[in-house]
This record gives sequence, C-alpha cells and structure tokens, in this order.
Amino acid sequence: MDVRDIAEGTELWLPIEVLGALFSVGDTHAAQGDGEVCGTAIESPIDVALKFDLVKGANLRTPRFATPGPVARHLDGKGYEVTTGIGPDLMEGARMAVSGMIDLLERLLIRWNRSGGSI
Repeated sequence: MDVRDIAEGTELWLPIEVLGALFSVGDTHAAQGDGEVCGTAIESPIDVALKFDLVKGANLRTPRFATPGPVARHLDGKGYEVTTGIGPDLMEGARMAVSGMIDLLERLLIRWNRSGGSI
C-alpha cells in the first residue's frame, strides 16, 4: 500500500484472509505521492516499530486507517478516517473505498446513538 498518509501514529486495520496469516513490511518512503497512480516516491531505509492487536469480528473487506492528526498541511488537523479499495481497476477500487466508508459511517453512527450522542 503506497499511501503517504500512513505515517507515525496511524492506526491501520487490515483484513485477515487466511488462518495463520503472516505480516511483512517493506518499500518504505521518505516522501510519497498519492498512491500508486501518482507513481512518485523517494525510496528510503526506515526503522519501523509496529504493535498488533487482533480485532475479531471486524469483517473488513479492504484496509482502512485513521490518523491522529495531519500528515501534510492540506489535510484536517484533527485527524481523519480513510477507507481504501483494491481491485482490478481504478473504478472498482473507488467503489470498494466508498462502500467501505459507508459501512464505517454506519458503525460509527450506531455507536454514537448507543452512547447517547457522544463517541
């Protein structure tokens, strides 16, 4: 996933598709355009520290992430939620990302209603 918004402090949720799945990290960038479509990045060796939690029942179809604050000045200073789409072409990927955001907003609204209007 070449997404420049995945930086220090970002929480990344990944679907687990097989029992006993493994995880690996590579291809780190000192600077990155917006995804593979942009096609630009500065490859760089970077030390990465990760913490893993298994969230059973998350039922993710595609990766999503949340930032604690802005990664660049053009983004929301309070952080934001992101859904992604991975498919055979850009249109299918976009459909998956939008569908994932609708699912996330629905879950957040249900949680908000159950908490009496505060999350």
